Amino acid sequence: MNITLIGAGNMGSAFVKQLTRAGHAVRITARDLAKAQTLAAAHPGATAAAAKEALAGSDVVIVATGYADAVPALRSLGSLDGKVVIDITNPLTADYMGLTLGHSTSAAEGDRQGAAGRRGGEGVQHAVRAGAGRWPGLC
Repeated sequence: MNITLIGAGNMGSAFVKQLTRAGHAVRITARDLAKAQTLAAAHPGATAAAAKEALAGSDVVIVATGYADAVPALRSLGSLDGKVVIDITNPLTADYMGLTLGHSTSAAEGDRQGAAGRRGGEGVQHAVRAGAGRWPGLC
């Protein structure tokens, strides 16, 4: 399977390692392209790409960024029509001691209200919040 992964930090690195080990082709994009290139070089089957080229041929997009960076990162890819989007972000405060959304809403609700009411955009095949179920209204 062809997979685009956004993020070259701890979680992104772990996903690249496991996905390439399983034989998947992974295109990595990150805010710091040099970090994505270093990560890709360490894992046969992975390549680094700028955001605008990262979707080429991918069936799945995995978002492994900080929660606040997820919507801008998805927007930077371009059209997500027909893609499966898996979001592993968590709405944690910078010190990891609380939730940025408080306790009166959820990350899924925040996702739904994200990018002009739709985090993934029109035409997204499926959108999954890892550990939090589906995004209401998207799939």
